[in-house]
Amino acid sequence: NKLESDIIRRLLLSIAYFAVSRKSKVFDEDISHFVTKSAKINTLTFSSKNDIMIDSAIWNDVVSYWKEQGTDVDSVCFDNSIHAKHIMQHPKVYETHFIQFLEKLQL
Repeated sequence: NKLESDIIRRLLLSIAYFAVSRKSKVFDEDISHFVTKSAKINTLTFSSKNDIMIDSAIWNDVVSYWKEQGTDVDSVCFDNSIHAKHIMQHPKVYETHFIQFLEKLQL
């Protein structure tokens, strides 16, 4: 019944909150290390403004930080694209940027 499902939903949300909140400091430290200590190598990123996994404004700040540190970063941000499916939703844009990225590497 509805009462049981509400109780179960709240219980599961509480468990998830405590499981994640205990690890949030570790996650924050890992993310901070990734942003500030990443090797300065050519980078190509794809993101979208409606991504539920990452805030595009924050990701743009990361890209800007890397550029300020001297990293060659090409970043493409779609208005509407599902996380990790950019290649399927925007194949031509993806292919164009990927080829340009490879050409810059002069492999």
